[in-house]
Amino acid sequence: LNSPTFRSAIHQKRTVWSKPGIRKAFVNAVRTLPEEIHKSGSAATVIPIRFPVGDRGTRIETYAQMANSGHVKEISALLEKATDQPDVLREILSGISRSEKPEFVEIVRPYLSHPIPEIRAIAVLAFGKVGGPQNLPDIKDLSKDPNPIVRASAQMAAAALQSAAE
Repeated sequence: LNSPTFRSAIHQKRTVWSKPGIRKAFVNAVRTLPEEIHKSGSAATVIPIRFPVGDRGTRIETYAQMANSGHVKEISALLEKATDQPDVLREILSGISRSEKPEFVEIVRPYLSHPIPEIRAIAVLAFGKVGGPQNLPDIKDLSKDPNPIVRASAQMAAAALQSAAE
């Protein structure tokens, strides 16, 4: 397996691993794990843990391509990994916005209440592009946000959601 957890465990020099019974049990578990994961369906796709490289525009385009390709789990994992990196969150949300795929509504929703106004603003714009008219109530409170950029974004998103109904 190409997992850091298993690689480090296999290469440990502890005496416990040198005991034949324990070593055999571990090796058997590692060998059968991919089949067990596949059977359970819990990891049908490989989730990348690296962010794209390149300039900002290239990274946003990469996130947009991932979103357009339906990599919901992967993008969700990247958002979780970037929780303490506002610049990366903005890029990912911008990429999601470009996709206009409704399956990202629930992934974007938590960022509507993010403590950083710029993240809320980009999230509400993305929400306006991936959501539908039924999502208008979700952004209603953001039209009264203390930050003017968030308020303006909420107005644009509301207009986009309303026009989707027409």
